[in-house]
Amino acid sequence: VADCDGWIAADARSAVALATRGAAHGRLGDLDAAEADCTAAIGLDRRYLAAYLNRAGARARRGAWALVAADCDVSKRRWPGDSGGDGGKDGGGQRHAVST
Repeated sequence: VADCDGWIAADARSAVALATRGAAHGRLGDLDAAEADCTAAIGLDRRYLAAYLNRAGARARRGAWALVAADCDVSKRRWPGDSGGDGGKDGGGQRHAVST
């Protein structure tokens, strides 16, 4: 978490940094902080799939299943047919970009 704090201090508009810190908070059991960071990351970049998935994971650990379903639904609508097996890239190695 401390490494991510430094990253965010250097680049406060980094959705990747916020989602990564959210994932770290989640692994440490601070689910409120995990959800808050991932929500902030989504606010910065609504196309960043990892933020939705990390937030869904924190919500699942709290048993907030309707919110988990909402996050999963967003990712399914934005990236139909993506099983996640390609790390968020299509066959051409391009990151998924979706207009919001």
